[in-house]
Amino acid sequence: MSENAPNDEKVRGRRRDEYKTRSTKERTRALAQAEVKPLDVLMLTMAKRWKTAQAMPEGEERAKMEQEACVVAEKVAPYLHPKLQATTIKGDADQPLSFTVSLPASEALRAMIRGADK
Repeated sequence: MSENAPNDEKVRGRRRDEYKTRSTKERTRALAQAEVKPLDVLMLTMAKRWKTAQAMPEGEERAKMEQEACVVAEKVAPYLHPKLQATTIKGDADQPLSFTVSLPASEALRAMIRGADK
């Protein structure tokens, strides 16, 4: 039995008023008023790491900086790109389905890909 428990009742865990916690509405309101959002910080960090890495000469330090940018990019991606759902598309034997996928790529990425092909 607890000394603080009235009428010898068992007290389990924390009392409601023991710790003041912010409600979800209060947290959402505070985040909306913040000048910089957590996602903004991640995106800025990723961009700065990548830009710094591109300005460095080839080597171990550049590779490390690029890796750091990729780690941050992994954390940002779920918030910017929705997950694709698995789907099955069936065509007709007489009229089979055909489709073309084109992905936009920056000139730097295209140059990197061209350089890897050589």
